[in-house]
Amino acid sequence: MNCETLEELLSAYIDGEVTAEERQTVEQHVASCVSCRATLQDFSAVQTLSKMLPVLDAPQGFRQRVNGRIEQQSRGRIWEMKWVPRFAFGTIALLLIGASVMFWHWRQTPQTQPAQYTAAIDVYAEDILFEDVSVTTESLFSTDTAGGVAEEFLDSIETGSTETRQPVLRSSGFNRGIV
Repeated sequence: MNCETLEELLSAYIDGEVTAEERQTVEQHVASCVSCRATLQDFSAVQTLSKMLPVLDAPQGFRQRVNGRIEQQSRGRIWEMKWVPRFAFGTIALLLIGASVMFWHWRQTPQTQPAQYTAAIDVYAEDILFEDVSVTTESLFSTDTAGGVAEEFLDSIETGSTETRQPVLRSSGFNRGIV
């Protein structure tokens, strides 16, 4: 047995709380190790001196005061901890409500701008197909060509007008059934 393991058993050995096998192991090691023998003698001296001390009785009401303080401190800790779950719950609820409002607002916002431009381009394409108009980039929003239809269409959406321009089929070789 090494000295470190023996030091763990010395207090129990002095108090008589070891098994017969452990007692024999401690006695054999102490017989051969000077430092462990000195430690055992120190422990024995402390035990002997502690037995000589008088036993004192605690003052009357001491237990009740100690128990009262323990209860008071434990109640204080519980009260202090009660706000943590409430704060966490409130924070989570606030985040969920905020996310819900943002999602609802996003879903309620009309996504008309892309549809407006798509419709304007569709009208412009129909004008090109059925009126045999040459296509240029400048003519898309020019008012003096068929492309002005796109701008007219966007203006009608902004003003709320329900008038729509019907394309006219010209004899340009296009068959409406193919388109």
